[in-house]
Amino acid sequence: MERVLLILLGILITITTIVMLWRINERFLVTVPAHGGVLTEGIIGTPRFINPVLALTEADKDLTSLIYSGLLKITPEGLEPDLAERFTISEDGTLYTFYIRDDAVFHDGEKVTSEDVLYTIEMINDPLVKSPRESSWNDVLVSIVDEKTVQFILNEPFTPFIENLTIGILPEHVWNDLSPEQFSLSRNNIEPVGSGPYKISIIREDKSGIPTEYTLSSFKDHVSGEPFISEIITKFYTSEEKLLEAKEKQEIDSAHGISPALLSKEDTEKLRIETVTLPRIFGVFFNQGKNSIFTNDEVREALSVAIDRQVLIERILQGFGVPLNGPTPDDIEIERTENSIAKAQEILEENEWEQNEDGIYENEDEILRFTLTTTDIPELKQAAELMRDTWRLVGIEVEVEIFDPTALNQNVIRPREYEALLFGEVIGRSRDLYPFWHSSGRNDPGLNIALYTNSKVDKLLETMRTTTNGEEWLTSYNDIREEIILDVPAVFLYAPHLIYILPEKIENFSFPDISLASERFATISTWYIHTQRVWGIFAD
Repeated sequence: MERVLLILLGILITITTIVMLWRINERFLVTVPAHGGVLTEGIIGTPRFINPVLALTEADKDLTSLIYSGLLKITPEGLEPDLAERFTISEDGTLYTFYIRDDAVFHDGEKVTSEDVLYTIEMINDPLVKSPRESSWNDVLVSIVDEKTVQFILNEPFTPFIENLTIGILPEHVWNDLSPEQFSLSRNNIEPVGSGPYKISIIREDKSGIPTEYTLSSFKDHVSGEPFISEIITKFYTSEEKLLEAKEKQEIDSAHGISPALLSKEDTEKLRIETVTLPRIFGVFFNQGKNSIFTNDEVREALSVAIDRQVLIERILQGFGVPLNGPTPDDIEIERTENSIAKAQEILEENEWEQNEDGIYENEDEILRFTLTTTDIPELKQAAELMRDTWRLVGIEVEVEIFDPTALNQNVIRPREYEALLFGEVIGRSRDLYPFWHSSGRNDPGLNIALYTNSKVDKLLETMRTTTNGEEWLTSYNDIREEIILDVPAVFLYAPHLIYILPEKIENFSFPDISLASERFATISTWYIHTQRVWGIFAD
């Protein structure tokens, strides 16, 4: 009997000990990301130049952002070192010195050096290469200090320059046997070697040798550590409709590039949709030289007041955007104008405009009539038609004129052959307003499509571009916005959202402050699918 009791007591002690150890273990265990898993991404188009020097299409840029790294990277906190260990900027803002990490290597194991940086910028600046990035590097001198130190020398301070240093770095040893004429023809453009978070493991091609699918594997020696997601598979589609169909068939997990108009209410409810406001603005820009009615302050004000931005966003963008009342994505409209039609009419009538028998406002010299020009992108066509109908309710007659993108650029925008232009401007992360609002950009190839002239704004724009003082930059930026809003050189409408469809299995996703859709991958090294339980002391 005693023996039985001892056995039972031993069993009880054992069970109690196991339970206690389990509870202690659970108390000190934490859940952390684990390596593994696959994400299949659908992309519109076919990559041709997976090369930071030549990338043109969205497909090019998407793959380039996964395969290459720059001296700096985009993070939710701003620009931070990537291939660089650290960097310094001289007090006068003309000398940038970068120190490359000792552990920075390319996918083939070769070290990243100053020679690679120099080679990349030389290719950008070579006119035979025809890089779309060339204008960003004009008049920048690159100097090698030593194997791991490189300097960029500017003729004068240029605050937005630092954005250029996110450009992916090419491995000089892979490319150096090619002449500039051969650069764009090289197989390296579709079989790239970079130093980014992912490297190519499999390329599938059709019978014509055109890539149809890339399998990328995580790069164990990436400077930020091996990404958690083991594989990224990219599949390519010819249209938004095909991309959405692939998502519905579960051929892909994630997708970008689907217009709001294609997303039904059911889609928005059942899909995981991540959004971020892009640093670009859409508006109607007035050409006062082509139609004298726009020289009247009250006319421009009435045209702006009449538009309900929120209605426009809901009807045209399915809610994927923010309303604006100024020239930057930061100028979010806080309060909507009630009875906007009546308010617009009131503004006109206070300035001696009267409605004629057709209901159109006129005065002794002019009648409120103009042509609104835009491109045949569905959202912009619909927006133009909605605004036309709204302005007609006010008593302003508008004719909508539609061009394809190439004709619009060559025959309308460049020669400034429009009365009012519905168009978008990519302001960018640096908020460099100079190209769009400085008077020097009024004529082609300038981007001042409102043909805006204001000497005070010109001086502020020049200060904003060259100052190294953060407070002075912010003051100039705010003063510029305020001045432009008062002048009403355009009807500012909205900043669109980037729409990114993701599967529920992706954890720790976040958008940094992005300028381009391809920058959605900026934080991909920290995304994860799998987790594991470890003791807290080992979590870091």
